[in-house]
Amino acid sequence: MKLLPECYACAMRQALSAARLVTGDEAFHHRCLLATASILTRVTGEETPPEVGEDVYRMVREYSGNPDPFREQKRKQNEVVTGLLPWMRETVAKAPDPLLMAVRLSIAGNAVDTGAQESFDLEKSVMEAVEGEAGLEAYPALAERLDSAGIVLVIADNCGEIVFDRVMIETMRERAAGARRDLEVVLAVRAEPIINDVTMVEADELGFDGICTVI
Repeated sequence: MKLLPECYACAMRQALSAARLVTGDEAFHHRCLLATASILTRVTGEETPPEVGEDVYRMVREYSGNPDPFREQKRKQNEVVTGLLPWMRETVAKAPDPLLMAVRLSIAGNAVDTGAQESFDLEKSVMEAVEGEAGLEAYPALAERLDSAGIVLVIADNCGEIVFDRVMIETMRERAAGARRDLEVVLAVRAEPIINDVTMVEADELGFDGICTVI
């Protein structure tokens, strides 16, 4: 993953977005943008975009004293999608291949903007995404490997999206239990807050410790 010219502009936009979540004080916004510019001048070209992003968000946290500027946004994203959990579980249970439907939902979670949609609109968007075929090329191999696996690692990404992944984790475990097999699922989350990525805080709030091991 290379740092492209567009990444510099993106870093500035992300810094401003995070700063505005912290406060409406324009002087603070300017300070964060200047600090981001300073970070970018030290970039050698060997860094990846996520590494630069970590430096930018760490700076915003340190300047503001706010350990997680996106905290409220993350909470709302999870709340919106959690409202769909009963529907998603029912959809999976009724599917000819529950695991395939759970995977489809997990893929759909990547494509749906959970931040500003009501549950009804979100459900419609999910159904449209579920009908696609993108990302399913590896499903037969996944299902085959899963049926002989003793442990599965799931790497968490964004809030909102993680609720879709919860359904997939539940379905994987139910599939193993139906075959009278033990399956350990390990969920890896961010060690510290960055954008709307899942951390241990959100994983605990969503009750993941009851269905898998969280690291």
